[in-house]
Amino acid sequence: MDSHALRRGAEARFHEVASQLARRHPDVPVTTEFVIERPQRALIDSAKDATLLVLGNRGNESPSCLLLGPVTQTALLEAWCPVVVIPTANLRPRLPPR
Repeated sequence: MDSHALRRGAEARFHEVASQLARRHPDVPVTTEFVIERPQRALIDSAKDATLLVLGNRGNESPSCLLLGPVTQTALLEAWCPVVVIPTANLRPRLPPR
């Protein structure tokens, strides 16, 4: 596998989705950064100066969705700001298919 091609594809899709969401909500300031590191560390480091960190839950509708994943657990324990966990169904944007 070409890891550089995978990264370029993932980064392109990330920016595509982020720009679609930004266009839908022009009054909401958006800053994006594509990073490759452990999600826990990336979120904690990025949220150092944040007022609020908003995360989704695991994203399925089963009773196990009440359990928090490792990223959310780490954020709740280590974030320097308040953390809100929202059911993923409420966060899913309705974007056109690729």
